[in-house]
Amino acid sequence: MKSVDLKKMRLISIVWGLVLFLMVFSLTAFGFYYKKQTKAYKDFEKKLTMIVEEYTKEKALLDNEDLIITIEELKEENKIETIVVNEKVCEGYVEVTYKNEKYTYSPYIKCGKYKTKNYRL
Repeated sequence: MKSVDLKKMRLISIVWGLVLFLMVFSLTAFGFYYKKQTKAYKDFEKKLTMIVEEYTKEKALLDNEDLIITIEELKEENKIETIVVNEKVCEGYVEVTYKNEKYTYSPYIKCGKYKTKNYRL
């Protein structure tokens, strides 16, 4: 039977520990970088949702049916101007869905390479 070389096992354990640490560190750093890059878009989505909430109440558009309000429609009503986020012109819409006697506002935008998940237009 061969004896286990403890020094070799210790070296392998240290190397694998460093590899795992570097992987976790790299993924965490990437996550923070991505969050910083998308913050302006997320803020715009929240702002767009608030504008659409006010617009639908003002125009009495809520009638227990789903509807889509586009940025173009908001521009025509002078509720919003041309949208530029991170030097990119944006287009998009907000889906207003009615379920369980409650309205849900889901914003979707497309600005250059950034696109909200499930963006369809």
